[in-house]
Amino acid sequence: MKKWLIILLIIIFIFLTIIGIFHRSIIEYVWESKVNYDRYQEDKALDKWQEKNNIQNPSEDEKLLQMCELTLYPQDCNEQPEWRENCLACEAAGLKRTASKNDTSIKTGRLASTEEEKTRAPLIKNLGINFANYNPETKKAGDFLFTLSLPKGKILGEFGEKVTDGSGNIKALPHYTYYLPKNTPVISVSDGEVIAVWYQEQTKDYEIHVKPVYDSYWDINYDHVINPYIKENDTVKASDIIAYAGDFNFAPVEISLESEKQKPGTFYPLLSYFDPSLKQEYEQKVWKLISDWETYKNNKNIYDEAAMISCPGCLSSSLPNTYT
Repeated sequence: MKKWLIILLIIIFIFLTIIGIFHRSIIEYVWESKVNYDRYQEDKALDKWQEKNNIQNPSEDEKLLQMCELTLYPQDCNEQPEWRENCLACEAAGLKRTASKNDTSIKTGRLASTEEEKTRAPLIKNLGINFANYNPETKKAGDFLFTLSLPKGKILGEFGEKVTDGSGNIKALPHYTYYLPKNTPVISVSDGEVIAVWYQEQTKDYEIHVKPVYDSYWDINYDHVINPYIKENDTVKASDIIAYAGDFNFAPVEISLESEKQKPGTFYPLLSYFDPSLKQEYEQKVWKLISDWETYKNNKNIYDEAAMISCPGCLSSSLPNTYT
């Protein structure tokens, strides 16, 4: 009996050893494939950089320059071991480009966008939510449910609406505020690249940042959403689902558009940079929502339409970023 037990233990040991070797081989293969793909992407970018700058046989200094110009590195080079050597070389030469707050993932082998590309504003094609005429049978106007008990009596918070923050200070909100049923889909207002998806512990929801190109001066912020449908580095098209609305009583959905070229940045209404072929249609949608809501509530004084000069639902044409 003891002999058979020893044989069984030996067989189990051999089996586990084989499994361990096999498992390690798979991990090494996957890692090597990822590194090779990254190197391939970097080589393609380097070739493109040389072609763009008309360099045939780059010197060692030119190779270092292009390597540093093409890549965003972490603050600490040890955070990304596979690029540590390049990171330290760029750091020593004073050429290291570091990921900013909105560039949370390090993008290797990326050609920097031209100044024109970085300056170009996004083309807004929708308002992130489905707008439609009020339907008395469903009590809905698109995604807006009129039977909700709203904390401020408004179905839509205006761009520039003045509110009191937690410290008792009055501030103007740089976005439309949407009061929606929980789990309402929130869609991308334009084409772009997902730069960041941040979880917010205080409100138990997410903040998502999308830029037209990854190093653009323009930033679209989808705040207080849940169940993100996308992740960092994803490319999105207008009308793609971004995430879903959370609990409006706690934190309603906010979508803001900011130009960060000058510091502090400046917020603009989404309608200021709308696709010209769609702008009038969406302006009418906002006016209709406001009118339908006031009719439903039998109160024509909920909104001050006379103060909405720049666009429907807008009490200001722009607002400075006072959050940074």
